[in-house]
Order: sequence, then structure tokens, then C-alpha cells
Amino acid sequence: MTKLHEPPRDSERLWDSREGYVAGTDGEGRPLVDFEGNPAGPRVALTTVPLPGATLEAAVASRQTVQLRFQDGDVRHPIIIGLARDARQEGVPHPLRGDGGTLLEVLEHADGVTLRVGKASLRLMLDGRIFLKGTYVETCAEGLNRIKGGTVDIG
Repeated sequence: MTKLHEPPRDSERLWDSREGYVAGTDGEGRPLVDFEGNPAGPRVALTTVPLPGATLEAAVASRQTVQLRFQDGDVRHPIIIGLARDARQEGVPHPLRGDGGTLLEVLEHADGVTLRVGKASLRLMLDGRIFLKGTYVETCAEGLNRIKGGTVDIG
């Protein structure tokens, strides 16, 4: 029997990825994950995926499916390497980090997708509509900057 402070024997190491789910959070707000065949029950996980407060809360509420790897193959030390998306999570923010470290949320909807950074957003709809919102919107062009449409309402 392996004691908790001892590393697992080679026969107990798990080197491939596993599908699991976010089972909750610990007292410090870190994600707890579980997976089929887990001998230890839900464990605090490291993550390579940003999980800000609202996203983590939504992941717990929906039992978000995650892809897991394990530090040194030790099942007691899971690492979230990816989040699965499904229809139950429509409209749930999916955070990404841009080059500058700015948090970008991608919200998937049945009728399109929304990209949001701070107070700015871009919504692309399946029917071809586009909604651009921001506190300041600027367009620039070296050549012609054309506004075309069946009707154009400026005001």
C-alpha cells in the first residue's frame, strides 16, 4: 500500500491523459477534479487553462468535462490541460490569453460566437449579422473606407 507522502510505484503511474470533470473548489478557490478510476477521490488540480472566478463557478455548476494529465504520472497530482465544450455550456465564457496577457472571453451561442475583452465585444452571427461594441470605435484604411448596406443609419 502506498502512503500519501510516498511517490507511487511505477505500476501505479498514469502517463496518458484522462477525461475527468470539475467536482468543486477547495477553501482557496482552486479547482477540484475527479475522473473514472480515481483511487483518491477529488483532488486539487493545477491548470494550464485560465479559470477566472466566473468561469470556474460555471465549470463546477455544470461539472465541466476536462482533459487531465498527471505530474510525474502521479494520479494524486492532476493537471487540467484542456476544457471540453458542449451544448450545456452555451454562453459560458471560455477564457483565453492574448499575447499581451489580456483576458479574452469566447462565448459560444447556438446562433453565433462573441469575443469579449474588457468593455469591447464582437459578436458574429450565423445569419451574417455582426455586432461591434466598444467605448470608442475607430476604423482606419490606407485606401477607401467604404460603408455599404441596404440602408445606413448614422446617428
